[in-house]
Amino acid sequence: MWDCHWVLGGRETTLLDETTAYGVFATGGVRHDPYAIEKVTDPNGNVLYQHHADAGQKVLSPEVSFLISHILLDNNARLAEFGSYSSLVVLGKTVSVKTGTTDDKKDNWTVGYTPSYVVGVWVGNNDDTPMNQQLASGITGAAPIWNSIMSYVLKGKPDEQPSKPDDVIAMPIDAFAGGLPHGGQPTRVEYFINGTQPTSQSPVYQSEGGKDYYVFKENDPVSTDGKKPLAGWY
Repeated sequence: MWDCHWVLGGRETTLLDETTAYGVFATGGVRHDPYAIEKVTDPNGNVLYQHHADAGQKVLSPEVSFLISHILLDNNARLAEFGSYSSLVVLGKTVSVKTGTTDDKKDNWTVGYTPSYVVGVWVGNNDDTPMNQQLASGITGAAPIWNSIMSYVLKGKPDEQPSKPDDVIAMPIDAFAGGLPHGGQPTRVEYFINGTQPTSQSPVYQSEGGKDYYVFKENDPVSTDGKKPLAGWY
């Protein structure tokens, strides 16, 4: 196994660093340095070394950490891509999880966590060549291995939900365009940090000349026109 690999859309990093980073979400925004040795004793049972946990370093707010964790545990959000019972689902457990595949399928990883456990898996060729293009993907490479490990780790343990901070609220929004519910259309419930929740309907919905329109306007910093909307009536 390579000492380092590429994360999706990013740069080269070690699996240990990547798993440590995801652990920040698991702990509500606190980073803990990884360690390998818990305790060392001599033949007589005398403790020569004992690891002592510290308070860690706060690097994210509990609110942001909760929102990320909740996004990554939402199996409904990935149904179209992975189906209902993919390797990202640990039956009976609430687990936040993310996959990634780099260019040419040289690297594939899955990292998932609960408030108590973080597991990361990387697969790839140790000579830095691409994997089989038909076999390797975000869900067929590292994910089955990750699922086996996480299922074993969580076996017999109570289900753990991410702890919702008091400053995070849940509210129904328009399922199509966000914003407040619109005209009896389907809604979904989303979490927001208090003060960031929508206070009006989405500007996508507009009316003119007795007709209703969906109006999408560009908001691309690279765009040179920035004005031309895509519009259609409904």
